[in-house]
Amino acid sequence: MRLARLSLCTALCLLVPSARAADLWSGAELKSLCERLEPVNPAALSRALGPYLTTLHDIDRLSIGKMRTLPHAELDALLARASQSRLSVLEIFSQAAFAAPDGCALFMDKQTLAEANKRYDLHGVWQLAATLAEDPTQTMAMDYMIVGLGRLVVGYPKAATVAISDGEAVTGNYDYAPYFSARIVNSTTDRGVVGIRALTEPGGDFSPFVGPYGAEIRDLMLKDGAILVKFTLGLEQERRARNVAITVRRLVAVAP
Repeated sequence: MRLARLSLCTALCLLVPSARAADLWSGAELKSLCERLEPVNPAALSRALGPYLTTLHDIDRLSIGKMRTLPHAELDALLARASQSRLSVLEIFSQAAFAAPDGCALFMDKQTLAEANKRYDLHGVWQLAATLAEDPTQTMAMDYMIVGLGRLVVGYPKAATVAISDGEAVTGNYDYAPYFSARIVNSTTDRGVVGIRALTEPGGDFSPFVGPYGAEIRDLMLKDGAILVKFTLGLEQERRARNVAITVRRLVAVAP
């Protein structure tokens, strides 16, 4: 017998109903975390973002001095709490503490994200390891993630089309990019990530985040226990999608 990893749900996709939208951290808890974490290493940040570091600073206005490195142990603890509370990745990204303009932004590098992917399925549109559409035997791992100070920034090694498949939610191809940026909102009326945009080359113009059938995805909002996806496909449209909670991967026995 050999052991193979099998997630409780095998793909990350456009996200499942629940009336849950609680925050794992208060602003004070995030402040405490920021105080005990190490400041981000400028060289490590530069290696992760490469030429897109200028965009992070000049366009998204994230100061290196306000960024902290989130190590694997801290990320694991956060995801464990999230899975136990049946929270989705969007519910984590859109916490009030992350939407606030003060505090710090948390930086996760490729190794930290890869370790998280071994244990958790995040079920979001940005996979920690995505299957390439042109070659299903190959995957592309997320290079970095930054969340906080009202911004969510995600990056991959290159621009590529990936295939996301989930029998219970949205299936299709998505165009990934070396740099994604979105604004985090959390108010009495709105919660989610808005103004999603992609950058495929340093110094270039931002472009839409393209999903299935060429839909240009703008916003992912939590609403009435589901996710309201706002996109353009000829006309501006909206679609409700399931808001899938983060799940812990499990080991199952596979016959030799």
